[in-house]
Amino acid sequence: MSFYGLMQLGVPQLKGLLRRAGGVERRRYLLALLARDGLCVAFAAAFLSALNALFGAENSCAGVVCFCLLLGCRFVHFNYRLGDTAAGLAAAFALLTLGPPLAHLGPPLFRLAVNLACMGALLLLTADQPRMGNGLLYLFSYLLLYGSPAEGAVLALRCGEMAVGFALCAGVVWLRHRHSLPDRGLRDVVRALSLGEARCRWQLRTALGVSLAVFLGEVLGLPRVM
Repeated sequence: MSFYGLMQLGVPQLKGLLRRAGGVERRRYLLALLARDGLCVAFAAAFLSALNALFGAENSCAGVVCFCLLLGCRFVHFNYRLGDTAAGLAAAFALLTLGPPLAHLGPPLFRLAVNLACMGALLLLTADQPRMGNGLLYLFSYLLLYGSPAEGAVLALRCGEMAVGFALCAGVVWLRHRHSLPDRGLRDVVRALSLGEARCRWQLRTALGVSLAVFLGEVLGLPRVM
């Protein structure tokens, strides 16, 4: 495998190769791991700095979300066809952008209802394969944005930043996964919803559990509830 190919491997894969290798080959794997990590950190710093310069430091959390989702899109897809994936990704970004400010417009019970609906929809759209961790990444993103509410001009800039993030993620999905997506639609995913399916029960428990935890934390006035 080429050095560039080694850098495209995940950290667990590279560490596994390191444990099994010796001599020159082990040094090559170690160098690939260090180069991968160094480039990732450099890209993160440049990416976040550029977004902060364009959309303001008040929206730094949105930059972190876009960066994390961009990395996630490289390795995990939604497990349905390309056109529906683009629509699902757009819907997920809309929920991340508009759900938190909408929830903050009302009292705790209203927030609970909005959070539960948004989290449930995010898991439905993104977590057809729960073991890949994609759904939890989108929940983390929602919680991060919920914990940093925006309004007025800051919210307008955040919408622009998230639109840029969507465009980048959509491009990565097209480049990385367009030939590997199954021939099934988002409608098929929705039709498969059933409490008889372990995946659906997990999605429901997760959305309900996380939204209730946030609700209780806010009602009890716990510090750093997010």
